[in-house]
Amino acid sequence: MIPRGLSATDIRRRNRSGILRLVHRFGALARNDLAGALGLTRASVTILSGELLAEGLLEEAGSSGPGGKAGRRKVFLRIRPDAGKLIGVGVEPDRLQVLVTDLAGRVLGVRELPPGDFAEHGTGAGPGPGGDSGRHAEPGARVAGAVLRSAVDLLEGAEPAGVVGAGLGVTGRVDPGTGTCLREPRIWAGPVSLADPLAAALGVPVSVDNNVRALALAELLLTEARKDPPAGLLFVKYGPRSEEHTSELQSPNTI
Repeated sequence: MIPRGLSATDIRRRNRSGILRLVHRFGALARNDLAGALGLTRASVTILSGELLAEGLLEEAGSSGPGGKAGRRKVFLRIRPDAGKLIGVGVEPDRLQVLVTDLAGRVLGVRELPPGDFAEHGTGAGPGPGGDSGRHAEPGARVAGAVLRSAVDLLEGAEPAGVVGAGLGVTGRVDPGTGTCLREPRIWAGPVSLADPLAAALGVPVSVDNNVRALALAELLLTEARKDPPAGLLFVKYGPRSEEHTSELQSPNTI
């Protein structure tokens, strides 16, 4: 059933995204399998996957069955690893780690920065977005500036060309919806917006979450667990006010 209020363009975009998500999750799928999983006709999947192949986001990855058999061979599709790059960021009290991967998750380079380059009470390490010095910039802008400088260094370019998205995991309490670290007194004195400054610096969509939740989600999406995911994961942090740190992550079973 098509949700009310969606235009033809919205539906097309959603179906294209569905193809990419499934192929990314399962590694390689045939058009028939994609059509069944998405509830689309094979003809529709052929058209959409053809667009994604032409744009260089997908590539063919062999076929099933020996020659001479009746019926069509299954031609498998997979994400083309070098179609883009992703930036991963880890923020902890004692370091900021920046890494670049291809779309298959292969790590292309890593940089680690000390707290002085990003923490609220650090000494700063150069200009951040908008020309502010690292010392005087807002906390989120300081993180964004440190990530941008590291990304440019790793990509060996004046700007992070070819990057299609970024994710940031941070210790402490996080609101993923707004991309805000709500509480991490070991790094900042109060809530810090992280997604918006980083998206503005890199020019790509940014997702922000607690580092443990982000790690668990990566386990579900990028390892063998993706083929038979558990129903969910429960995280409990023991210690003072531990009840505030109990959360549940549902398994990404839906498209």
